[in-house]
Amino acid sequence: MIDGSTLAIFAAHGRQVAVISGRQEQSNAIGDAISAAGQADIHRWFKANGAERIEFKNGGRVHLLSRRGVDRLRGRRLDLVVVDDHRYLQDTRFMETIMPCFASNPGGRPRIGVLVS
Repeated sequence: MIDGSTLAIFAAHGRQVAVISGRQEQSNAIGDAISAAGQADIHRWFKANGAERIEFKNGGRVHLLSRRGVDRLRGRRLDLVVVDDHRYLQDTRFMETIMPCFASNPGGRPRIGVLVS
């Protein structure tokens, strides 16, 4: 199980993270928790109608998406995907969208976690 401070630490080390939740408002609340935990390392927070992301000074990013916005991850490289509901992982279309994001990682191993509420 993963929380906002864990995500802030992970991204502050240059990692690429996607947080996917049922609604964009939930993702933004998670972004607030990440921001509070990693305030010193945050370079910018983009809030652009469904394409929210937090960029850290060393190049790490946290993409904040709703379940409907998962297609925006196509073509991106990710180190970690975090979901707020484990049932997403049983959805074939969802998994077909996120799995290629791990292809360019060393070993190509997917890292997928579930948020602590």
